[in-house]
Parts: sequence; C-alpha cells; structure tokens
Amino acid sequence: MVEDFSSRAPLCPELSLKEKAQEDNIDYNEFLQCLQEQKSDQEMADEFGVSLKTIEHLREHFEKTGVHSVLGQE
Repeated sequence: MVEDFSSRAPLCPELSLKEKAQEDNIDYNEFLQCLQEQKSDQEMADEFGVSLKTIEHLREHFEKTGVHSVLGQE
C-alpha cells in the first residue's frame, strides 16, 4: 500500500438510487417494493406522480448499477 495516501475512500461518481429517488420526491422503499411487485414503468409513474422518463431512469440505474454507485478506489 502506498504510504502517501491518508484516505482510500471509494469513488462514487454519481448519486445512489436512494438519493436519486429522493431528488424526485419518490419514496425509496416504495419504489423498491414496486420493482419487487414487477409493476410497469407507467404504473409507477402514475403512482408517484412523476414522468415516465423519471421512472425509466431510476429503473435503468437499478438494473445497471444497483442500489449504490461505488466503483472502487484510486
């Protein structure tokens, strides 16, 4: 390990799914419940009162990145 580094914190280039949901005023736990129940994007958009595009973005984040966005250390 390199002695120069005082911290080896993980990189996080984007917000977590929870933070993104909160930004859109979507209850994170309810969103995960909807995914578990396999609701359609349109059903979720209607339920949360947001655009279809917002739900598609959150679902894509969940499917590609998961719940968190931590990539590693530098």
